[in-house]
Amino acid sequence: MQRFAKLSIKARVGILGRKAPVCAGALETETKSSQRALSGLLRGIEAVNGLRRGCGFVVPLLCVSVVLILFMAGSTSLSYRTPATVQTVIRQSSGNTSSLSIAQTLVLENNTLIPGNFRASNLIFPVAVAVDDAHHYGYVVGQSYGTGAMAVIDLSTATLVRTVGMGARSGGTSITGDNLGIVYDPANGHLYVTNYTYSSSGGDVAVIDAATQRIVASIPLGSPTGITYDGANGHVYVALSYSNSVAVIDGATDRLIGTVPTGFGPQRIAYDSGNGDLYVTNGGSGSVTVIDGSTDQAIANILLGPGARPSGIAYDSANGHLYVTNGPNVTVIDGATDRVVGNVAVGGISYGIAYDSANGFLYVTHQEPGSVTVIDGSAERVIATIPIGHTPAWPAYDTANGQLYVPDSFEDSVIVVNGSTDRVVGSVVLASGSFPYAIAYDSANGYLYVAGSSGVTVIDGATDRIVGNIPVGLGPLSIAYDGANGRLYVSAWQSSNMSVIDGATNRVIANVTVGLQATAIVWDSGNGYLYVSNNRGFNVTVIDGATNRVAANIPIAYGGCCGWPAYDAANGHVYVPSDGRVAVIGDATNREVGNVTLGFGGDGIAWDRTTGYLYLTSSGSGNVTVINGTSDTVLGAMTVGFFPDGVIASPSNVYVMNRGSGTISMTKNPRAAPGGPGGTPVPGFPANVGYALIGAIIVVIVAGATLAFVGLKRKRTTRPRAPPPPTAPPQPP
Repeated sequence: MQRFAKLSIKARVGILGRKAPVCAGALETETKSSQRALSGLLRGIEAVNGLRRGCGFVVPLLCVSVVLILFMAGSTSLSYRTPATVQTVIRQSSGNTSSLSIAQTLVLENNTLIPGNFRASNLIFPVAVAVDDAHHYGYVVGQSYGTGAMAVIDLSTATLVRTVGMGARSGGTSITGDNLGIVYDPANGHLYVTNYTYSSSGGDVAVIDAATQRIVASIPLGSPTGITYDGANGHVYVALSYSNSVAVIDGATDRLIGTVPTGFGPQRIAYDSGNGDLYVTNGGSGSVTVIDGSTDQAIANILLGPGARPSGIAYDSANGHLYVTNGPNVTVIDGATDRVVGNVAVGGISYGIAYDSANGFLYVTHQEPGSVTVIDGSAERVIATIPIGHTPAWPAYDTANGQLYVPDSFEDSVIVVNGSTDRVVGSVVLASGSFPYAIAYDSANGYLYVAGSSGVTVIDGATDRIVGNIPVGLGPLSIAYDGANGRLYVSAWQSSNMSVIDGATNRVIANVTVGLQATAIVWDSGNGYLYVSNNRGFNVTVIDGATNRVAANIPIAYGGCCGWPAYDAANGHVYVPSDGRVAVIGDATNREVGNVTLGFGGDGIAWDRTTGYLYLTSSGSGNVTVINGTSDTVLGAMTVGFFPDGVIASPSNVYVMNRGSGTISMTKNPRAAPGGPGGTPVPGFPANVGYALIGAIIVVIVAGATLAFVGLKRKRTTRPRAPPPPTAPPQPP
């Protein structure tokens, strides 16, 4: 640049020197003009030199910044490979205290996120219902995983208000998951709940204060099922299925005062305030026993016909009819004549029933799906259905829209969870009896494929609408997507085969025979093979995805095979839960190369690409065991909800489906947790993108500050200086 300045000056002087002589005034004017132009040129050259000196470090700075951005973008994977030390002791009890922990729990019943692990009460099989006319509430009990549960329904809006965990009661014992009867006593404001046991002893009746929803007493009884209250004499009547009788309790003292013989297998009881009689359904003999409430003696027996399996019963005081749940129907008995006068079709398997005198409606509980059907007693027709309980199974993650699709087995639906907010944003209702159990996502066409008892239901991930159904083998339980050929593979439990679906046409193009009771399937992206675990075949069938032919059969321990397998793309191993261990299969040789000893059985396993860890669910212990895929060693265990089953990893979470609790436990990957080790600093963005954005912002700020500094310096350099002091003119010679 200095050399260029010198050449420019010389050229300028040379040009001026070649001009023709002029008069002295003109020459003086041109000389001053030339001096001003030359002075401006020199100032510009000096400014360029200053810019070069001021910005000389910008290029190295940019290079260093780019290196830092790349390092920060990749630092998460480096730092995440060295996690904090965790305890290696595994406990099967629910009181496990591992340093591995659940970050939050999504309760599907009310779409609530709760920090940490939360074992929600979940009423899977509603059986009995009682009505509080004063507060217009309905109380539903039934069979549930873990401790007992009672659902509270607002009858005014026909909506579920809450589910109350029964927990421990007086005496230190806890209610089991078989609460088969409930009744409300308006005289004392108590609810009476039967606690059934599968023997002639050990059961009891829990007394609950309806105002506080707390257990206040317990009455020991053997195998209690149905229960009702007689407002005329203040007695509570309890059906005892193993002793084929009805126990009579004094509501004032909560003491047993007598028993009445019934038919075989008494189930439920209803009180007819019109005639003062009690009606007892007998599931074993297909009949209804009539008891005189004034004498506590059996006075009649009503036969319901061949094949009848009566369960619940309720009395409608408006028309004097008794309604008996009987399989898919509700049988109607006229209380005046004790004769059958009709049937109301409700579908499914009906169990408990209760009458609401305020609106004249009857409420019928169902299993599979768990719900309450509402019947208008005046018209004797179904007018509404209220869903209760959720059973999340094996989900799929849609990488296109970032949503998690969870099959809800007993509700015949697919729950849609937003991967960013971790909340339920919708659901897809499937055909009745679909019993969805597993889902696979096809990244080529954006469809979700739901395996269930009705075949494979196809859902468009862009619209969350059903676009088709594909018949496959009997009892499909698992489904996997092959990203190499765009095909889907469905393992069928009953037919012991695997159906191959072409994702382009949504048609079955092949059926491959595998081992007995094919349970689950996983695709190995390393070798293109499918690995099918066979529960009663005690082996894993290996299928070549290119030819749809069996390539190998790998034996697993007899009596302990097999759960949902997982493929670890980092080490090329396939992990198969077995009896007391996880079998490790090398995909290069298709042989068992090791195992991870657990001491208890596992149900399913998933590999987390982000951490390199494997997460194994164990429904029996209620824990999730974490395995280091690099060393195949156990790191620790986390307590989750009741009966964890399905598990899946996404870029931000490891999701555990708790079938017993109706919840989803989430680990919240530290890589995507703001403030966590190696976590993303920009919520809503992956870690590498977050760090890259911050690095880019830093570069822009530094570069902007540098340019501003150089500009300021340039202004100071080019600022007009004060004229030099005058000097004496030269003396003429």
